[in-house]
Amino acid sequence: MNRVLVIEDDAVARRQLGEIFRFEGFEVAEADSGQAGIAAAVRAAPDLIVCDIMMPGVDGFGVLQALRKHPETALTPFIFLTAKAGGQDMREGMGQGADDYITKPFDPEALLASVRQRLVRRNLQIEEAERRAAETGMVAAAAVPREMEGCLAHIEAISGALAAKYAGDPQAAEMRDAMKQEVARLRTLSQRLRLYSELPGLYAGRFAGGNASPTASSHELVMETAREVTERWARTTDLEVSAPAGTAPLPSESLAALTRELIDNACKFSAPSTRIVLEAKPEAAYWKIMVADHGQGMFPEQVREIGAFKQFWNGPERPRGLGLGLVLVQTLARLHSGEVLIESEPRAGTRVTVMIPSE
Repeated sequence: MNRVLVIEDDAVARRQLGEIFRFEGFEVAEADSGQAGIAAAVRAAPDLIVCDIMMPGVDGFGVLQALRKHPETALTPFIFLTAKAGGQDMREGMGQGADDYITKPFDPEALLASVRQRLVRRNLQIEEAERRAAETGMVAAAAVPREMEGCLAHIEAISGALAAKYAGDPQAAEMRDAMKQEVARLRTLSQRLRLYSELPGLYAGRFAGGNASPTASSHELVMETAREVTERWARTTDLEVSAPAGTAPLPSESLAALTRELIDNACKFSAPSTRIVLEAKPEAAYWKIMVADHGQGMFPEQVREIGAFKQFWNGPERPRGLGLGLVLVQTLARLHSGEVLIESEPRAGTRVTVMIPSE
């Protein structure tokens, strides 16, 4: 539902405008002065603003000028509604960045048509911005792993040389182990970014008829991948696994990626010494992998807004990572015609279930 802010000092006119917009299904906020309108817009940025010009104190031009300086409202569609019909006033308003100028008495249909047109344009601008941001993210995700791998190989060589030079020094050995852990973490991040950049190609291969062979043993692959992840987090004793022998209906690379992302996410968002449960087994019509933790959980709106390069946390300490984990899980599941169910409750934990059709 689009939210419209009406800034009008005349109570009758303000009420009339509010009724018109509410009748058409808009959420309406009202302000009875220019200063109040500025505060309301900055506090909760609306999708569109309708503002009178002739108001005591801060007039409509002052409101527009102030809001164009705020990042939250700089691009918000702004329509002047006023009894002043002079060409100079119209040029001044448009020159400051107003989107339209409607004179009183106004035709409600003309006003609504202008509002809808501005909202359509705004939505197109938002979609274009999101598309460009996604393209930029894909380019970065493809380029960074290549650069990162060279740096990691160099760090490993330096670490090995230092370890040989100071062999027998306990402090040097401790530093070498810490470096190995960080290199492993960065290599996992590199793999994650590479997979993210390859997803469009995987989709293209799928619809072009390209099929990879299914994994030979889901049990062994799931167990090995889960062990590697929990070792990196020093949480091997927290993991409980139920993965009977069998074959998963998806390639080994995809199964390993699903397991790695689900376990890594559970480790990241739950405290050490809390249980992490992993199940990987066939059901009646599909193959299932499920990971549940007892961590901080997510709010419903956070689950709905899961996207690449977003992070969600409820505590003061921000977790490490780019927020790609569940995005990769969802995309890999869809790549294989599967579904993902995310059940989460704040401070009670998260359960993620991936279901892949058996045939």
